[in-house]
Amino acid sequence: MRCESLQREWDAEMKLLAGILLSALLGTSPALAFNDAQLEQLLTTGHCPGCDLTNADLRFADLSGADLKGAFMANVLLVGADLTDADMAGAYLRGANLGSAVLTRANLTDADLVGASMTGSDLISANLANADLGHAILAGAKLTGAGLHGANLTNAYLAGAEMTGALLGNAILAGADLRNADLFRANLTGADLTGADFLNTRLTEAILAGADLTDASFHDADLSDADLRFAILVNTSLDGTVLCRTVMPDGGLVNSSCP
Repeated sequence: MRCESLQREWDAEMKLLAGILLSALLGTSPALAFNDAQLEQLLTTGHCPGCDLTNADLRFADLSGADLKGAFMANVLLVGADLTDADMAGAYLRGANLGSAVLTRANLTDADLVGASMTGSDLISANLANADLGHAILAGAKLTGAGLHGANLTNAYLAGAEMTGALLGNAILAGADLRNADLFRANLTGADLTGADFLNTRLTEAILAGADLTDASFHDADLSDADLRFAILVNTSLDGTVLCRTVMPDGGLVNSSCP
């Protein structure tokens, strides 16, 4: 019996060791740090697709035009980094800190940015189509002309974000905080805006056709010249909302609060 017990303990330890080794080979272990050689490759050549940069410190690094497609960059520090024109399509950036980073025209399509911090980041004309930005922090971020078609921004914090002309068609912004944001001429066609907060938000000339505004709040928001045709307004709060030349879901024009 004693031998059998020792054998079972040995087998269990071997299975655990095998699991750890397999995780390391697959690059899935959360305890792993960045790969030194790959980090040096990135800094030297700017070319590191699929690299493991987990927990790397790249604050204020010049990574403009870098190729980081599919890179694993969980919890990476990119504060103040220059990622202008960088290709980060499909990159894994959960928990990454990109505060004040410059991502002008960066390609972040299909990237995983869940819980990422992007406060004050420059994302002007960046492509974030189908990216996952659930619970991401984008307070004061510059998203002018950014492509966010089909992106997931569930419970994202976008207070004070500059989103003029942003393309948010079919994006999911359920529960998102957009207080004091600027969405002038933004396109939110078919977007899921259920429970979103648009307190004091500028939505003049915005397109919200077919959007779901159930339980959303537009308190003191400006919807002048906005298009809400076929939008769903169920339990939607419009207290203090500016409705001037606003096209309502039924196609009617409302001028109830023009200056």
